[in-house]
Amino acid sequence: MALSVLLFDVDLTLLATGGAGLKALSRALDEFHHDPAALEGISFAGKTDPLIFKEIAFNLGLGPDGLEDFGLLLKRRYLFHLEKTLAEAVDFELCPGVPGILDELKKHGVVLGLCTGNLEQGARLKLERGGIAGYFSFGGFGEHGPSRAQVAKAAVEEARRIIGSSAPAENIWIAGDTPLDINAARDTGVMALGVGTGYYTKDELLAHGADYAVRDLSEPGLVESLIGR
Repeated sequence: MALSVLLFDVDLTLLATGGAGLKALSRALDEFHHDPAALEGISFAGKTDPLIFKEIAFNLGLGPDGLEDFGLLLKRRYLFHLEKTLAEAVDFELCPGVPGILDELKKHGVVLGLCTGNLEQGARLKLERGGIAGYFSFGGFGEHGPSRAQVAKAAVEEARRIIGSSAPAENIWIAGDTPLDINAARDTGVMALGVGTGYYTKDELLAHGADYAVRDLSEPGLVESLIGR
């Protein structure tokens, strides 16, 4: 079996929040009477929440002395608002093929985990809103570091504790919708599954180095293809 563990990104790989995350962040920043330029030039695709908070602090002109306190406060207020914006989101939806692919993976004995830049509580809130939190008991999250490589390293280390440290790297896969997810798999020495439900197509993710890629997680024979590799 070439697939023992599959570590999923959350946003635009498993689900789309309908803008709930950005709304929560904007509401949190509004509490600080923030400059409208706070979010200018920041790309959210594939980044960790701590890195986004750091870039916001930079836009606001905060130096090292104020960065940590600002980040902690923004984290608390963001998570507070996220629970509300998720409940309000009318465009929230699971990505195509979810949760069917999760059921199929479990049926084949594949261990499911997360590899996401979301803070852990934020990821759980999103998964609970989508009714799929119960599929995942561990993972790598934004708390593990500002880079996706650090998040992936934490997720893979936990996976190895579960399935055995001697498991070959080709048995562990990271699934995501951005080149940063592909890079994280490469940096960690495991396999990369590109999922074209975000801003990048299947072909673009393959060109970026994904070992396998699909238009979305509803692709017929996906699990068998991964297991048989």
